[in-house]
Amino acid sequence: GFAERDPNVEPRNSGTIAVPIVAQGQVLATLGLTYFRSAVPRAIVVEQLVPALQEARAHIERSVEALRPP
Repeated sequence: GFAERDPNVEPRNSGTIAVPIVAQGQVLATLGLTYFRSAVPRAIVVEQLVPALQEARAHIERSVEALRPP
């Protein structure tokens, strides 16, 4: 999943999306992206940017897992 900043919260000219970075069932951090609403249609956010963040999250989670001692 992903989270999205309420569009009624200032500043209204931008939006923010974020995905959790999880290891061992705990959220370690979030990875977010802020964009100008006038430049990026919501369809692009959902269809392209969210999947890109989710893919980056998966890479980060694998890297974090690789750092764990055996």
